[in-house]
Amino acid sequence: MEGKCTAHGVNAMVLDGLTWRNLRKFLSDREMLKLQAEKWLSKQVVQSDVWQAEKLNLEKQLNGIKEEEMKYAKAFGAGVLDFEQLQQLAKEQKSKKAGFEARLKELEEKHDDQALVRPEDTDRLVNAAEMVLKDMLLENKKKIIRDLVDKITVYEGGDIELTGHLPQFDQKLGCFHGDRNCGTTKCREIYIV
Repeated sequence: MEGKCTAHGVNAMVLDGLTWRNLRKFLSDREMLKLQAEKWLSKQVVQSDVWQAEKLNLEKQLNGIKEEEMKYAKAFGAGVLDFEQLQQLAKEQKSKKAGFEARLKELEEKHDDQALVRPEDTDRLVNAAEMVLKDMLLENKKKIIRDLVDKITVYEGGDIELTGHLPQFDQKLGCFHGDRNCGTTKCREIYIV
């Protein structure tokens, strides 16, 4: 049995205009952009398991150096090494130890620094996203609607539901032409990538 549609017709031109206006308003909302930027930045924080593995490796290296220092001291005590050899070996171990300790300190500072999403990072990301969206909104609006909108449903009574998706945030950030350097190189040769 075939059903008959009882819904009233919809003016596509009016619907397109409303869709575009509301989509632009949605994409230009600074608070929404800030919320998405914070969410994205929090996902970009260094993974704790990778950080932990590197920290454990450095601590293992430091423990190995301490054990070698003890072996050298025992060898000196047993008379296998003379004093100059002990000093040379101790100097080498000390420089290795200092390098590992500096790397460990740097790693911990970097981890502590990246553990928090800083407001200046969020603001910088929001400003870059606004520039991209501004350039994007000036382009062909049909293409943008096709890329972002999955379905438009018109219900009885004139209610409209728009469903869609936003492409992954980090893939779109560098895609604007404002920063592109189109000049030739200093040696006046053009290198094609």
